[in-house]
Amino acid sequence: MKKSFILPAFILVCASSFTLSAQQLAPSVDDLTPSITRQASIPDSRPLLLVNNQETSRNALIIDDANLKVDAILKDAEATEKYGNKAEGGVVLASTAGNIQLVSLEQVLDYFKVPASQRNLKVLVDGAMVKPELILADISQIGKVEAGPQDVTAPHRYSLNENERYLHIITKK
Repeated sequence: MKKSFILPAFILVCASSFTLSAQQLAPSVDDLTPSITRQASIPDSRPLLLVNNQETSRNALIIDDANLKVDAILKDAEATEKYGNKAEGGVVLASTAGNIQLVSLEQVLDYFKVPASQRNLKVLVDGAMVKPELILADISQIGKVEAGPQDVTAPHRYSLNENERYLHIITKK
């Protein structure tokens, strides 16, 4: 008889220890209040790239690597003292070999006769999005410039709108 009474009592004690009140399950006001987060800036560890004293980025630079020479690499205090906070990741000073002329995006668009209606589209160079103001290009290295949607097989999607149009700069490989 003792065994039959101990087992139900044990189950009752265990069950009551796992029972939560409605108050415990309901979210508190603190849980519903959005938390205030501090905005932190993550320093860009990529170096500032200057080619012929013009700022660019590796993705926005369209040139045959054989026609580019690195003149100097500045690091730490030397870089920030001369070029400011943009140079926290260092500075690469480069120049073109020979008489290679680098042109801006506007000049590329003029050369390829891109209509005004397409000149404000986001720019992709070989499928990678770039800041238009950083484009420096050797025109002879560009195969074509065309407007159209992003390739659906691209590893990175830049928009959820599959009909969004981009200005594609396709380089010669």
